[in-house]
Amino acid sequence: MREVRPCSFSLRWNTSGEECIDWTCKDLSALALAIGAYVQPFASCRQAREAKINHGSTANEVETVTIDYASVSA
Repeated sequence: MREVRPCSFSLRWNTSGEECIDWTCKDLSALALAIGAYVQPFASCRQAREAKINHGSTANEVETVTIDYASVSA
């Protein structure tokens, strides 16, 4: 993979429905961390349910796996 110096190019981001604007490395990094912190609990929940479904050996075992994202704390 090619090495890119931090902020050696224009970093741009847009709010939904808006045009892109320039962002600083610091602000874009903070956004990336915030997105990761929000998404990770949902991804972990999905992965745990997926494992239970994949390990089910009968239709009944698979059908008893509950999928409830409302209980995930992000």
